[in-house]
Amino acid sequence: GALGSPHQIRDYMNWERIAQREGVIIVYPAGLGRTWNDDRPAATRHALRSSTADDVAFLTRLADSLIADGLAARRQIYLMGISNGGFMTLRMACEAPERFAGFGVVIGSMPLAKAQTCRWPTPKPVAIVSGTDDRLIPYTAAAAARMKIFGAAELADYWAKRNGCGSPGHQAVPQAGTRPAGTSVAIRSWTECAAGAGVTLVTIDGGGHQAPISPAPARGTPLLNAVLGPRNTDIDTAEMLWMFFKGNGRR
Repeated sequence: GALGSPHQIRDYMNWERIAQREGVIIVYPAGLGRTWNDDRPAATRHALRSSTADDVAFLTRLADSLIADGLAARRQIYLMGISNGGFMTLRMACEAPERFAGFGVVIGSMPLAKAQTCRWPTPKPVAIVSGTDDRLIPYTAAAAARMKIFGAAELADYWAKRNGCGSPGHQAVPQAGTRPAGTSVAIRSWTECAAGAGVTLVTIDGGGHQAPISPAPARGTPLLNAVLGPRNTDIDTAEMLWMFFKGNGRR
């Protein structure tokens, strides 16, 4: 996310646990100036500054170097990002889709104008996680349109259409232990899609600008919650994305 760091995101999520259990490599790239050039107009950003770096070239070269070094298979590199990083993830999905097998967007979105130029030669799986009470990246289409970006449901519909998907299924996620009051999770999944490239929208009802995590952290972060809103603990974002990528894996 904007102004974040690899160390911060590593501590914030559970990817290391998955890496140790599943034997996969997790890479934490960092944008120059602690932000990504995600193709949003500068006026619509909440970051303190906007990057002008060629981050598409950077992430493309990073993926190529992982393959060249024998650390990754060409069709098994997945890209996910949070907030500013989520916008950057979908920029890569539109401008360098052939480098990645799937995409995860957490509390992020995509500029409306990007739909006119998005290059999408082959369907790829896309997962989206969004909170209805996110004050930075609005969930609803009406509020998001004022920032010239997609609302969460419209973003999922856009990718489902691009992937040639049929009708979605719906799933309510049961409460897992103690969770912030007023939050719950619902999942809408498109599974009947071209090339098996599914699309999933995870809606955190009452959730703020945070990625869900489970189990709940041993220490709470009241200041972070006060600034960004509640962090749901019914699901774990990294685990959900890992299972989504495995289920939609391309060989």
